[in-house]
Amino acid sequence: MSQRPTTITPAWIALAVILYLGAAGTATFLAVKVNPSMGLLGLIIVLTTAPITAALLSRRGHPSNQSNEPAAESPANVEHLSTQVSKLVQQLSLPEESRRVTDRHFARDVLRRAIEEEIAAGQYEAAIALIERLGVDHGLLQEAETFRRRIEDVRSPARDADLQVEIQQLDELIGAKRWDVAFADAGRILRLYPESPKAQRLQERVEQARSAHKAELLRAFEAATEEGRLDDAMSTLKQLDEFLTEVEAEPLRETARSIIARTRESLGAEFRHAVQERRWADAADLGTRIVEEFPNTRMAAEVREVLDGIRERAGTPGSAS
Repeated sequence: MSQRPTTITPAWIALAVILYLGAAGTATFLAVKVNPSMGLLGLIIVLTTAPITAALLSRRGHPSNQSNEPAAESPANVEHLSTQVSKLVQQLSLPEESRRVTDRHFARDVLRRAIEEEIAAGQYEAAIALIERLGVDHGLLQEAETFRRRIEDVRSPARDADLQVEIQQLDELIGAKRWDVAFADAGRILRLYPESPKAQRLQERVEQARSAHKAELLRAFEAATEEGRLDDAMSTLKQLDEFLTEVEAEPLRETARSIIARTRESLGAEFRHAVQERRWADAADLGTRIVEEFPNTRMAAEVREVLDGIRERAGTPGSAS
């Protein structure tokens, strides 16, 4: 006995359309109001049922079906539609906790795909940021560490070469004793290579070099003072001024005052001798030093009164300030 084909009646078509519209509305509601991942699942189901609904309507309106015989649809298509609708119903009827588990798995898969894409594109810093989320937010510490090792294996040789160039440039700043610039550059390098032990020690490297230079200046100042080399002592004292705190400078204060006073007196004596001996060029140089190095002293005021005349005689341009 032959099996009678399933008849497609207006009721069947109405049912298919209602189910399709219901799935579309539910998916939109979930995506906008409740949960994006659930909404995505609903949209997938809608896209799956849409061709079946369209086929039903098309067959219903096809000229070959405009006869008195009812249109027929294959049992396989109807069964497929029924299966998809059942899946939608099952998903929407999941308990809240089950939906949360599903959401977590979905979010993890999205993160994994994003990490793989960033690694493939060579965007390692972006990949590391996503790896942090995978480890911290989702507790997948071992998997996150595996991703980190993959990235390190890929970029380690090139990054080591780049880091070495950065360190050489930093050493040049240290050699030039540009301490503030060197500190800032060490911080910049650390931000670029936060995982590198070498980069983590660079600021300490700058500080050690600065401290060694300060100790060297202190020794030079003490030696120049003991040997009576006033110019050297005065020059070193000026360099020490940017290194010493108030506490560190206190033990040197009396010695510094003595050096300053002796230097001022020595310059004044040399200036007077140069004027008396009519060595106008020497007198102009010495007078300029007195005005610049001891501007608020009585000696500087007296030198200003005669310095322009001395410069004229020496043929030196400029005026006393």
